[in-house]
Amino acid sequence: MVKKIVIIFFLLVSSVLAGDIEDNIIEFEKKRLSHNKRMQIQEIKIIHKEDIELDGWQGYILDIKLKLQDKTANIKDIVFSNGKIIATDLHDIKTGESLKKHLQKN
Repeated sequence: MVKKIVIIFFLLVSSVLAGDIEDNIIEFEKKRLSHNKRMQIQEIKIIHKEDIELDGWQGYILDIKLKLQDKTANIKDIVFSNGKIIATDLHDIKTGESLKKHLQKN
């Protein structure tokens, strides 16, 4: 019984922390893109999250809807985070290849 309560508590805390991390990622992307004054961000949402080769790191595929002049555009972006640090790209030190290539794009 105690084991089940501990597991449920762990899952609840994990889901709350994951929500905070995802909110921080969306806020980071909004700030990063807001430097371009010609663009108006209409919506940013995470459409895919995946563990990557680095322990504790995940890749996030973002769907971004923005207005540029009189046109609306939808773009995708990929960022990486371990919950404390966010990076717009990570590269394999041996091959130089971007880890973005390894994310499953749904």
